Amino acid sequence: MKKRILIVLLTLALVTALVIPMAMPVAAAQGQIILTVVPCGGYEIFPGIVSGGNRYGATFVAQMAGDGYKGLLTTSTNYQGASPTPGGTNLLIGGRWSLTLTKNGKMAGTIIGTIDSSGGSVTWTQADTTNYGDVSAPVTFTGISKTFAGTTGTGFFKGQDVHASGIYLFGIEVPIVTGALTLNFN
Repeated sequence: MKKRILIVLLTLALVTALVIPMAMPVAAAQGQIILTVVPCGGYEIFPGIVSGGNRYGATFVAQMAGDGYKGLLTTSTNYQGASPTPGGTNLLIGGRWSLTLTKNGKMAGTIIGTIDSSGGSVTWTQADTTNYGDVSAPVTFTGISKTFAGTTGTGFFKGQDVHASGIYLFGIEVPIVTGALTLNFN
């Protein structure tokens, strides 16, 4: 009887040792991931709401790819200055973003973060008939699922917000977004 109980306990210990690590998320390796907006893959889907001299909640979605990953970036930004002005600059005053990634066709995980309220800006230019803004946005993040669970870091988005895109949806010209997001894991 004691031998049978010992065998059962050893079996349970072995199963526990093998199963629990497989069920737990695996932290992403420290390092860097660089993702770029795929061609024709980034759009402004909501212009935000103007309150006082600021705009809140300007929302963008972008298909991203790089370093073996593919995914969807959703960003909601707040900026000082109610409207883009050719030759002017809007300072970023915060925002939130989320990024869900796959690798080799399998779910890799989700990362969420904030847009830092210091150091980010959109500097507007007018080249011919294309009104665009050069975007630079420092970000912080936390991994919340799968490979990225429990990871943290900082990063930077650098790209362009093109308002005279020549792309129309239901007769309305849709601004597009291009650029790259660099994530540096702590």
